[in-house]
Amino acid sequence: MEKYFDPCGKAVDHTDLHLWCQLCNCYVNETSKHCGACNRCSYEFDHHCNWLNTCVAHNNYWNFYRLVWAYLSFVVYFVGVAAYGLIEGTLYANNQAIFWTICGEILVSLVGFVALVDLIQTHQWL
Repeated sequence: MEKYFDPCGKAVDHTDLHLWCQLCNCYVNETSKHCGACNRCSYEFDHHCNWLNTCVAHNNYWNFYRLVWAYLSFVVYFVGVAAYGLIEGTLYANNQAIFWTICGEILVSLVGFVALVDLIQTHQWL
């Protein structure tokens, strides 16, 4: 694991560690933040993700970003397969409950798609 805080008082990017975290009892960088959920300071802290139960920061930010993109591609694939099932029609020919279930799944997936696109745009902006 990469070391972000060293005892010499310099961070990985060679900036001075002049801020003191009273909870961690160590010097931290200006881009660090103490997370109450994880009870630790994270270098270049972005946010605490309750879904992953970890902080998203310098050491795992791009993994988080790739995970969001992977989930977005899954949602697009799922909507495509479900739409094909509706268009093809033999899946629900004798059962209207399946037809409305697929319609509901597509609707929920489209809402998730919009939320994921918004999340990706927010992180690109940041």
